[in-house]
Amino acid sequence: MFILTSNMFGLAILSLGIIGVIVSLLIPSKRRFLIGISLSGLLMALGVFYVVDTSVRQWLTARRIAKIQAQNRESLEALKARLAEKPAPAAEVKPETKTVAKPSPARTKAR
Repeated sequence: MFILTSNMFGLAILSLGIIGVIVSLLIPSKRRFLIGISLSGLLMALGVFYVVDTSVRQWLTARRIAKIQAQNRESLEALKARLAEKPAPAAEVKPETKTVAKPSPARTKAR
């Protein structure tokens, strides 16, 4: 599976954001603390976006697949009903007779 379509990618990014928040809480400098929190927040937002996006995509794909399966099931039932109503005519098989040609005499090359 492609990495961006997996929920694990979004969860990994989200976990990196949470770890970044925890680490940035340990920074004593106010300026560096704000940079760390903002970057961690960006990572968390990106992780949440990936998780929600892939979940919605998977849900829509599952709905499309279920719809196609329902259509195929209906067409299969209609085909079975049509076959039950009208049996296929028995095809007559004629044995084919082939005539065997006589082999031609071998020709020799004139030199």
